[in-house]
Amino acid sequence: MVFRSHYVCTLHLYLIQTAIEQGKTALAEHLYALLQSNPLPREKWHEEPDAFTALMKDLYNTAGHVPTYQYCSVQVGNNRSYAYLTAGLPVKRSDRVRVPYGKRNEPKEGVVRSVGDYTRDTAPWPPEKTKRVLEILPKPQEPAKKDPAAPKPQQVEDETANPKASPVTEEAPPTSGAGTAPAAETPQGDTLPQKRKFVPILVAVVLTLVVVGVLVNSRNRRVAWEQQYQTAAALFAEGSYKKAAELAESVPTHIAEQPALLTVAKAGVLLNANTEESLRDGLDLLKYARDLGSYSEQGTTLQAELTARLQEILYEKAISLLHKGDAYAARDCLQELGDYKDAATILAYTHALIDSQSFSVILYRWALESLQAIPADYNGEFAEEIAALRDALPGKITEQEQIDAVIHFAAYSLVGESVTNPLKYYDNNLCGTRVLLEAMVKNHVDKIVFSSTAATYGEPEHIPILETDRTLPTNPYGETKLAMEKMFHWTANAHGLRYVSLRYFNACGADASGTIGEAHNPESHLIPLILQVPNGKREAISIYGTDYDTPDGTCIRDYIHVTDLAQAHILAVQYLQNGGESSIFNLGNGVGYSVREVIETARKVTGHPIPAVETPRRAGDPARLVASSEKAKAVLGWKPVHDSLEEIIASAWNWHQHHPDGYAE
Repeated sequence: MVFRSHYVCTLHLYLIQTAIEQGKTALAEHLYALLQSNPLPREKWHEEPDAFTALMKDLYNTAGHVPTYQYCSVQVGNNRSYAYLTAGLPVKRSDRVRVPYGKRNEPKEGVVRSVGDYTRDTAPWPPEKTKRVLEILPKPQEPAKKDPAAPKPQQVEDETANPKASPVTEEAPPTSGAGTAPAAETPQGDTLPQKRKFVPILVAVVLTLVVVGVLVNSRNRRVAWEQQYQTAAALFAEGSYKKAAELAESVPTHIAEQPALLTVAKAGVLLNANTEESLRDGLDLLKYARDLGSYSEQGTTLQAELTARLQEILYEKAISLLHKGDAYAARDCLQELGDYKDAATILAYTHALIDSQSFSVILYRWALESLQAIPADYNGEFAEEIAALRDALPGKITEQEQIDAVIHFAAYSLVGESVTNPLKYYDNNLCGTRVLLEAMVKNHVDKIVFSSTAATYGEPEHIPILETDRTLPTNPYGETKLAMEKMFHWTANAHGLRYVSLRYFNACGADASGTIGEAHNPESHLIPLILQVPNGKREAISIYGTDYDTPDGTCIRDYIHVTDLAQAHILAVQYLQNGGESSIFNLGNGVGYSVREVIETARKVTGHPIPAVETPRRAGDPARLVASSEKAKAVLGWKPVHDSLEEIIASAWNWHQHHPDGYAE
């Protein structure tokens, strides 16, 4: 089995740990030997390659015991003996076994000469590099035993065995007297056996001394490593990141929190390098680090410092690139910065700059949209460049296209937001219109149809509302729309501009094909908000105010289908092309429906109960807005044909059912 992924190597490490914790030493050794055969370079096994080696050396100590390995000495043929691991087999002295032999590991038979247990430090050969016994061979059958009752054959001494011995004869009488030499005495006592008994004792003593020495040495090394770790930790606390990293790197990974300390120390070294590459490396190091333990706070602090310095470098780099004219490279830097300083504003300018360098009207318009996101009072690094580009883009558009007339739809249109942030509406609605009119005058485009609003009237004096009625807006949205109409009026007097201002009432519904519908972000129109309830996008619809001077206490509005509205714009352009004078027209059905009536009609169309929640009034909402569209019918020849509220909601529901998320992909 081959592990070619460092992730699998890490899993393999955990398997070894589990085997150790469960006391399965043989299995742990087998797994570790398998890991050694991994063809993947050791530097790619893990973030700390020495973790695998330290595991087998020291991890046993953390589990509360020192591992032992059973070796046996096996003599193969007439060759010398070799050391093998028993691999969990019940091997005994004199057993015949089969073992791998030679470079090709050919299986051969051998005889076990000795068996013993060793630690890693006392083993005759490293366990991970030692071959293992393959199997124990059965003993050969012994010859059949003879009957002890059978007469034993007469033993005849071999004369050659003791040349001085006499042949077997009758016993001679003992001889005595002078001159007779006494018989030689046979050596007495057990001198040789005593020597043999002393050898094992000596070996045991030596082995005991070796084991004690190894244990003492191991303990001393651990104490030294722990002291080294503490020194590295103190250096890190002082901000000496380089020295701390160098010292911590020589400490084994199992000592205290060495991996965490080494990680944060290296991150500190990369922080001090203060280059874009080093800062990115430092962030990656902390991002992919394992649990930092007690160094988590320091890691968070270093991450914040690395991020801040990288942002500073990227910001200065982007500014420099823009000054050099490399907008594309500057854009790449700015996109990483988010809300850092005024990076978002400079990014919007960069997008506009890139789009303006093309020869496409579409890209010119995109450039204008990017510039609209920049506040008019911005006075940062590229304020002059932004102002110049904003003034130049309309002329570029008109240079590329022959324009007969303009239909102006662009404006911020959230009533509530206009009350809380009026300057936003004055900046976009009025300043944008000024730029447009300047471009039209410069390029001799003298006809414009303007998308205005019934909000210009404010609280009406009469119902239905006539174009000649008083205009007194109750919110900045309506006020800016009215100011735009006056801008057209005075530009017409000065430059011969002719305009039509179409004061919409509540535009709603969807195209009959079901392919075009109403979708705002955020959504602010009543009918789409109501239809979000049966579409599962909200739980209930809110009714803002139930104490108005109306029959049911809710606001009354005039609802006009978008198809009828689009037709009015076409008729308005034709009116101006035919020489029509500047004028203002209301666009509505002339029938008002309350909020409660709209909700009830939606319930009927969708078959959904559509819960409603009553809430306080919104600022700037008039009680009644119902149009008189008789002037548009008489002058423009306009006639709304989709004037049923039920038809309007049904067309909208058809689109929203198939587009629950609007135009999102």
